[in-house]
Amino acid sequence: MRTRSPSTSTRPLRLWPEPLHRPQSIDSYIVRGGYAALAKALFQMSPEQVLDEVKAARLRGRGGGGFPAGAKWQTTRDAPGDIKYVVVNADEGDPGAYMDRSLLEGNPHRVLEGLIIGAYAIGAREGSSTSARSTP
Repeated sequence: MRTRSPSTSTRPLRLWPEPLHRPQSIDSYIVRGGYAALAKALFQMSPEQVLDEVKAARLRGRGGGGFPAGAKWQTTRDAPGDIKYVVVNADEGDPGAYMDRSLLEGNPHRVLEGLIIGAYAIGAREGSSTSARSTP
């Protein structure tokens, strides 16, 4: 049986799922529970516990291969070297699908929160986002 550390709650680490009425507003995100997962990760969990949670949730990438996010994060954390980066790949691979665009426009703070949680879990101090020039 797996036990949790007393410092973590039994609630899973979750990002707010709904599109925002005012996506540009950090206040709009926070009032709906946004950044609570980041606060939990930073103040109640170790980077290893965050990785364990991502693995247990069986999160997968949004690309065509659906690569397990926990495996990707663990590989990056374990890679040699002190400098690590997180990159949000917002390149629309399928023309006309606009999956990444709808997420970035509808709830950009969720993307930022996930980027920061990922950076914490893998030991990165920097992150960025990239998209193709052809993305409208």
